[in-house]
Amino acid sequence: MKRKPLFFNTTDLEGKELQESIRSTLTQDANILQFFRANPTLKLTKYEVLDNLLQANMIHNLTPESSIGRALNTLMRNGYIEKLKEYRLGKYGKRNHLWKLCDN
Repeated sequence: MKRKPLFFNTTDLEGKELQESIRSTLTQDANILQFFRANPTLKLTKYEVLDNLLQANMIHNLTPESSIGRALNTLMRNGYIEKLKEYRLGKYGKRNHLWKLCDN
């Protein structure tokens, strides 16, 4: 079965703008998966994923944290990333799920 990326066109983009947004989504998904594959033992919150990708220059510095959450959920649905029942306090003082590379 071919796995498909998820893109939510909530702002009704069209044409070149839509295609660029889809390309950006695919790149974010691929970069997050690449990072986890290079660091298979890490367990990170979505904010920590964002910080690590920014430090590694793997994503644009204006990438919103919601895009990281979307990508993690897409990768989880496709069987690459696992959402753990473990938490860490995040930057807003709230519990955040940890994510890790699937063991398969």
